[in-house]
Amino acid sequence: MWSDVRPVKLISMDNNNTKLLRPALFAEKQLIQNIVNGVWKPGDNLPSERILAQQLGITRQTLRETLKTLSTEGWVTIKHGKPSVVNDFISQGSLGVLKTLVKHCDLIPKKIIKDWLEFRTILLPELAHKATHTAPQEILKKLSTSPAPAHSPQEFSNYDWQLQELFVTLSDNSIARMIFNDTKQAYLKLALKYFQLPENRQSSSQYYIELEHNIINNNLNIKKIVKKAMDQSIKNYIKMTVNL
Repeated sequence: MWSDVRPVKLISMDNNNTKLLRPALFAEKQLIQNIVNGVWKPGDNLPSERILAQQLGITRQTLRETLKTLSTEGWVTIKHGKPSVVNDFISQGSLGVLKTLVKHCDLIPKKIIKDWLEFRTILLPELAHKATHTAPQEILKKLSTSPAPAHSPQEFSNYDWQLQELFVTLSDNSIARMIFNDTKQAYLKLALKYFQLPENRQSSSQYYIELEHNIINNNLNIKKIVKKAMDQSIKNYIKMTVNL
């Protein structure tokens, strides 16, 4: 009954990623890769436990535990006695979907990255505004060390994250704190690619300078400045992905 089900396409490990994953984490990544890449589409049946465990090279118990986790997050629906069904993870998934994608950040779809940038545009200006009114000198101290366009992509990605983290910390918003904690590693990895382009480093450098001058001059038009920078980052990201 499952003879027509497409097999798992195994991820090939390159020389820069030779670390062996634990069986459950390996299985999780293989299954998510097939769902994200559309090998298995919403509504498709997964292979039987026996076939799927055999394809993945894991025990059926490990597979059951992995599927249970993915079911809780909204990736699949488990039907006892019947094949598990693939969900539309974007419309049916929970925050667990985002957390798992962050864990396997090389699998994050471009749409989700763009959606995160748009969400950040809604969230970060308000947090930055609150943080700057709460502790302007701490923000100025950080901005005084901002990188210039000639600095490396690594320096930019680290600094940009630290500035956002400072906004979140000083805003004292616990929900924002937890969301940003979960996205740190994925952000640093993706930002490293973003800041490879000189024009993106230039754009962010100008943003840091404008923000610093605004605080020094007591204009405190923080929301507008941060939102403009976030909007520009979306445009830069879209342009960058089109050219890839």
